[in-house]
Amino acid sequence: MLAGCGGGGDSGSGNSGSNSSNTPTPNNPDPAPAPDTTTGSTALSLCGNSTTVQQLVDKINAVRSQSRSCGSTFYPAVGALTWNTRLANAAQGHSTDMANNNYFAHEGLNGSTIGTRASAAGYNYRVVGENIAAGYNSIDEVITGWINSPGHCANMMNASFKEYGMACASNPNSTYKTYWTQEFGATN
Repeated sequence: MLAGCGGGGDSGSGNSGSNSSNTPTPNNPDPAPAPDTTTGSTALSLCGNSTTVQQLVDKINAVRSQSRSCGSTFYPAVGALTWNTRLANAAQGHSTDMANNNYFAHEGLNGSTIGTRASAAGYNYRVVGENIAAGYNSIDEVITGWINSPGHCANMMNASFKEYGMACASNPNSTYKTYWTQEFGATN
């Protein structure tokens, strides 16, 4: 099963909305280390997908640079995001938790939300949002899946977000094998 879920923004309330979609064929790639840098040249391994921070920034900003409809809602092109290591660390923690504990949800098994995870990672946010997905084989597949889902697409096109981080974790013994998290935010 291929699953995706787009969480709504969090401005301190701890609430998040969700959307989901299901399609076949997950993969079993290698686990990803937590991103620990903001430089664009550092290589990352996101579930076996070798990339750099700059390539991830370029991919999300290519999405944001074009106006698009997310379901029935039209979004104009919006400004570029910058990479934030704290958001990436929050994303890595959530992806790893889902993979290791075989669940798929915005709320962690310990009751954590995107807001509490961002704060725990040291991100002093004004607004945060989250996209999660599971079972996708590559960065391009998961981003395309998010674009094609109204809730995920809306998060990616949200002009309130100024920074983001992304991560993936895998576990061959879990239901979906790969778990992706994309965190968005803006500080005060």
